[in-house]
Amino acid sequence: MCRFKSFIIFLVFAAILLYGFATDATTRTAVSCSDTDVQSSINSAGNGDTVVVPAGNCTWTSRISISGKALVLQGAGIGQTNITDNVSASDALDVSCTTSNFVRVTGFTIIKGTGNHQEGIVQINGPIGNVCFRFDHNRILQGSTGSRGIQLRQVHGLIDHNVFDVTASGSVQSVSVTGSNDSTDGGFTPWKAPLTLGTNKAVYIEDNTFSYDNQAEDSIDAYGGARLVIRYNNFNNISIGFHGTDSGNRRSVHSYEIYSNTFTNNSDTRLRGATLRGGTGVIYNNTYGGSTSWYGITLMNYRSCPPLDQSSWGTCNGTNYMLASMSFTAQGSRTSCTSGSGCNVKFCSNARDTVCTLDSQCSGGTCTTYFDGAGASGYPCRDQVGVTTNQLSSPLYVWNNGSMGIGTYDGGSGCPIDSIIMLNRDYYAGTAKLGYIAYPYPYPLSTNTPTHTQLNPPTNLRVAP
Repeated sequence: MCRFKSFIIFLVFAAILLYGFATDATTRTAVSCSDTDVQSSINSAGNGDTVVVPAGNCTWTSRISISGKALVLQGAGIGQTNITDNVSASDALDVSCTTSNFVRVTGFTIIKGTGNHQEGIVQINGPIGNVCFRFDHNRILQGSTGSRGIQLRQVHGLIDHNVFDVTASGSVQSVSVTGSNDSTDGGFTPWKAPLTLGTNKAVYIEDNTFSYDNQAEDSIDAYGGARLVIRYNNFNNISIGFHGTDSGNRRSVHSYEIYSNTFTNNSDTRLRGATLRGGTGVIYNNTYGGSTSWYGITLMNYRSCPPLDQSSWGTCNGTNYMLASMSFTAQGSRTSCTSGSGCNVKFCSNARDTVCTLDSQCSGGTCTTYFDGAGASGYPCRDQVGVTTNQLSSPLYVWNNGSMGIGTYDGGSGCPIDSIIMLNRDYYAGTAKLGYIAYPYPYPLSTNTPTHTQLNPPTNLRVAP
């Protein structure tokens, strides 16, 4: 009996040992940097593997896709593995990640060729709010218009130690962040989640360099309930700015933390410190310099100014707007109305980002509030600068940015935006946000990037007597 027990114990520990070996990641090296060889290696890789792409100069004409597995896609380094994007499809590199399938892309130079990808040369997608990617130590070079650099949809993660060079004249974004997809949600779901400043629930953009020859578009933009942190970057001849609930039938950016960046303008164009059209956050400890002077940090609300508004939600002027659909995929949820068939969708009194048609859908509240607020001229306008989840007041705080000022701008159209976005109510200048603590720098993923979900061996094993 004793020998039998010993044998059983041996089998158990052998199984545990084999289980551990079975989860070990391996490294696979693609035959070359060509699209067919890289995709073949990705397809053959197991969960948690590293696919190494050797040095070389290759032109991709077919999209590379990573989906359904944790993976590291690793080039030989900037200037070593050089990829020219001639892909005619939706993007050159398409990544789908989840919390359990973390994806890292590192060590590439990606050059815009004949491919025109308005939604991004690199696109990273996944479930709303999943922290699941790192894009680091790459260079994206754009010598012509027609593409964005990186488009992030719904996911959170880290973009660090990259170089974005834009030599094209015209509209070129380097990084675009969307909180939820336009086609399925439009930012409604991200706007329901609580404010998360100082946490990892955001897209972190840190330790990058953005260099432009000419400025016609902000280098970083955000839409649809996006949450982002922009810190410790260098911006040369370029600025940043985020969309509001005012164009594209999508909701505003939700939150932003912008600090410890260096902005240098030696171009012929006077730039804004930032352009903010919605949401809330903090802006502090940034440096602005160069041979050309700057305009201040600019706060706008397009829906208070019809010449600027590009949405279907109507002018924010005190009108009691409703929606025509509770489905976020339907155009009726992106269009305001005051009467007519189906025009009966309001918002809960106790949760003003929850749509409803009945009091019973409001968990203790009533289905009685409208798209905008009940104050003068519709204050607060939905998602405007200085509000957060459930349309509650959450002022923007701006401090310690040298001589950089802050104020509202109506686009020269004579609209009453300064009565909607007010100093010492919706934003504060020169005052730090009480209780705010920044997330640790550097971002932990930059020193400890997961490659796969760790599968733990079974516990509490015992041998029955």
